[in-house]
Amino acid sequence: MKRSLMLFAAAGLLVLGQPAKAVETLKILSYLPPASVTVKEILTPFIQQVEAATKGEIKFQTYWGGSLGRDPEKQYKLLVDGIGDVVWMSNYLQGGQFPDSTIFDLPNIIQTSTVGSVAYWRMLKQGMLTGFDDIKVVSVYMTGLNGIHTRKAFKTLHDLKGMKIRASGPVAAEFLKQFGVVPVYMSNNALPEALSRGVVDGLTNEWTGLTTFKIHNVVNYHYEGYVGATSFVVGMNKKVWERLSPAAKAAIDKFSGETMALAAGKAYDAAEISRRKPHLNDKNRVFIFPTDAEIQAVEKFAQPVYDNWIKNTPNGARKFAALKAILADIRAVK
Repeated sequence: MKRSLMLFAAAGLLVLGQPAKAVETLKILSYLPPASVTVKEILTPFIQQVEAATKGEIKFQTYWGGSLGRDPEKQYKLLVDGIGDVVWMSNYLQGGQFPDSTIFDLPNIIQTSTVGSVAYWRMLKQGMLTGFDDIKVVSVYMTGLNGIHTRKAFKTLHDLKGMKIRASGPVAAEFLKQFGVVPVYMSNNALPEALSRGVVDGLTNEWTGLTTFKIHNVVNYHYEGYVGATSFVVGMNKKVWERLSPAAKAAIDKFSGETMALAAGKAYDAAEISRRKPHLNDKNRVFIFPTDAEIQAVEKFAQPVYDNWIKNTPNGARKFAALKAILADIRAVK
C-alpha cells in the first residue's frame, strides 16, 4: 500500500511538473514621473518584456517620481546601497562617477538621440568608458540634443554674454563660457522657480525635459543647435544580478543593452519633435534653427572644448577617435 502511494505521488509530480521557481521581485526606481518618456516608453516596456519572458520568475515593483529617493544626485548611491535593485540615473549628477561619459556632452558631435544612444552602448562595450565596474549596466542612452532656452531675448550665441544659464554638465558649461555665459548648476526640478525669479536666465535642455518639468512655460527663446546631450544609465545592483537564475539573466540581457539603447534613442527623437511642434507657431516664442553653415561656424568655439576634454581625460585622444569611428559605422548603415 505504501509503495502504491509513493508511486502515485511520483506520477503526480510528473503530471504537475517541477515545483515553481521562487519569484524574484526587483525594485526599480526613477525620480521621473510616470508620464515621462523614460518611464512610459523605455522602462515600462522593459518591465513588461522581462516579466513575460521569465513567466513570472521576475517581477518588478515600481517606484516612480522619487518615492524611494528624490535627490537626483543620490541615485547611484541608492543603487549600490541596495535601496533600489534597478535604478535610472542622470550621468552628470552622480558626482563624477562616470567621467568619460561626458564625451556625449561635447557640442556638434552627435545630432540624434538614436545614433548617440547606440554609440554610447558600443563605447561602453568596447571598454572605453569608466565608472561602471561596481554595477551591472542594464543600458545607457541619451535625450534628444540639447538646445539653449532663455527667458531673455537673443538672436545669436554671442548675445548670450553675461546671462546665467543652467548647464547640463561641466562640458556644456565650458562651451557656454566661450560666449561669455555664466554657467549655473541645478536640477530640472528647481528650474521653473529659479527662472521665474530670475535666479537664472536660461538653460541647456531638450524639449522632452522642458515639457516634463514644465520649464517651457517660463522660457520663450530657443536655440535649436546641437549643444551636447544629457546621458543616462540604467543600472542593476551587482549582488542582485549575481543571484538571478541563468534564464532570468538571459531575459534581462535580451531586452536591455543595445536593444534598449536603440529603442530609447528613437523614443527621445520622436518626443523631441512631437513636444516642440505645438509651440512652433506660438507668436510669443522665438525659435533659432541654425543653418549648416552656422553650425559649422560654431566649430571654432567647440574645438577648445574638444581639446580640453582630450587633454583632461585618460586616453582621451583614443576615446575621442573611437567615438568618431563608431558614429561613422552607425551612420554608414542604411
